Amino acid sequence: MFLNASIIYEELSKTLNVSMSGYSGKNEHLRFPLYFTPGTMLREDRVYVCDSAELSADTRFPSRCCIVSSDPITAGSHTDNCTFITVNEPMDKAALFNHVQQVFEKYSQWEQELNALVHNNSGIHDILKHSQTLYEGIFFLIVDVNYRVLATTSPPDYFAFISDETGSTPQSVLARFKKDPEYIRKRFDRKTYLYNGIYFDHGILTHHIFINDELSGTFTMTEHGTPITDGKWAIFEHLCAIVDKFYQSRFNLMYRDATRPSAIFQHILSGHTVNESDLKSSLQNVGWDINDRYLSCFVEISEQDKKIMSIPYLCQQLEGLLISAISIEHETDIVVILNTSKIDSLELISKQGFRTFLEEFSLQAGISNSFRDMRQLKTYHMQAVAALEIGHKTHPNRFLYHFSDYLLPYLFKNMTGDISAKSICPEGLLTLHESDNRKNSEYIKTLSTYFSNGLNASQAARALHINRSTFLERMRKIKDTLELDIDNYDTQLYLMLCLKILEE
Repeated sequence: MFLNASIIYEELSKTLNVSMSGYSGKNEHLRFPLYFTPGTMLREDRVYVCDSAELSADTRFPSRCCIVSSDPITAGSHTDNCTFITVNEPMDKAALFNHVQQVFEKYSQWEQELNALVHNNSGIHDILKHSQTLYEGIFFLIVDVNYRVLATTSPPDYFAFISDETGSTPQSVLARFKKDPEYIRKRFDRKTYLYNGIYFDHGILTHHIFINDELSGTFTMTEHGTPITDGKWAIFEHLCAIVDKFYQSRFNLMYRDATRPSAIFQHILSGHTVNESDLKSSLQNVGWDINDRYLSCFVEISEQDKKIMSIPYLCQQLEGLLISAISIEHETDIVVILNTSKIDSLELISKQGFRTFLEEFSLQAGISNSFRDMRQLKTYHMQAVAALEIGHKTHPNRFLYHFSDYLLPYLFKNMTGDISAKSICPEGLLTLHESDNRKNSEYIKTLSTYFSNGLNASQAARALHINRSTFLERMRKIKDTLELDIDNYDTQLYLMLCLKILEE
């Protein structure tokens, strides 16, 4: 592998007291080191290890060389296009040469191992994990053009920091950054670049992945707290070439990872039928099984929120917070499919993470009942939507609404069609309801308490804090007004539903 002077300097700095001067072009490619011998023909793009005593005042090196010496080099013995690395401590020339050679061997071995991973059909995660050993405090991230994460080396605690590319930058600032002319221009630049704008509180290097001349994703290296050095930049550029080779040799992999299983979920949500083998294959891609149990979650994004928040970014955040979940954009809102079979004892942590996310971004979500057949996703998605719509009306300040808490209101809302729900109540019950509103007579409360206590008059009287005779008198007036057989089971069910309608 070819190195540059910055890599050599940074590696030697780990064990030796060294300094660097002269030209230090970061994009130079230096070949394996040579001993400097006076009078021999010198070559470009080489590292020469020498003693300062071997150099005369008229010694001139070819351009783009790197001279490593154990003593300071005199001012006259250099060319303007050379880099000088000086070891500021006594050292034998052979020992110094071994130090420099070890640097080349280290990176040559790394390159060989990377190429072997590519040729042996290893995953992109293996390539990133292997490369991370060359850095400290560095995280790698690969996303597609829709900001969906394809691979990352970041541990869960740092996922939010990596995924929004801006650390603690507020969402309003992030929205402006995405529209920054410089960012937009560089977004379509094939080269690796360092964006040093007002938006970042950390160093970030980005490389754009092109497949068949089409921008398909980005490969990002992020470091928090310390600047990205020229040496790290050069290593990242070489790693970018390996990543490009990986995706070019598997040109459909990025599209497959980006669209599956999201594509098949979108298909189901749109009301289309799917082939069971295709569904099973898509689920297997993320380690899920067709017999697992799921929840569908619906997160509504208001028009105002869409102006300052990126939905793909929010989807990415959700997948980082939730355990075993897939988050997709559907009709400008967010649908999260949560695999409850994979959560086990971590379910509480996952729910807390979801609630924290909603509170942070001032969002609300509906959650469906649990289901097993993924082909029924649309039905359970509708449950989640209904939970949010109904729950927000009755409890507007909540963040999470479970469909199981709003079953009866949902039934009342949908069972009457275009007919007013109250209009299906018997006239006598509406009369009692009106009397309660005018006279505080508590007939509706008495009837409801009678039903909730299993038609036991004594228990109902105690619950209402009245004597039994008073309760029975109230019930006589209720029965006379209703003109219905209250002892009939169907009538009881009808009246209980009507009582729920009057509560709305």
